Amino acid sequence: MEIKNPAHAEHLASFCLNFELVNALLPLPDPIIRDKDRPIMEAAAAARCSHLLTSVRRDFGPFFGKTIAGVKVMSPQMMAEEMGLKQRRD
Repeated sequence: MEIKNPAHAEHLASFCLNFELVNALLPLPDPIIRDKDRPIMEAAAAARCSHLLTSVRRDFGPFFGKTIAGVKVMSPQMMAEEMGLKQRRD
């Protein structure tokens, strides 16, 4: 992030202060998420996260902007736009 969007690095650093480590999984009934990615979504759901922030488009791209088990999957750009840090490109 510091290389691509240095202005947003400070905002992300302050945002990261609210992170919590989770050692639990909430099994998901939805089989569309690949097995290797399921623990990530299941941990986010178990922690009752509102959002899952990821830049891994290959695995999570199809879910960007969608809510799975109460967790909205977003790219860093989408999160910046939602937080009002960046103008949306239409």
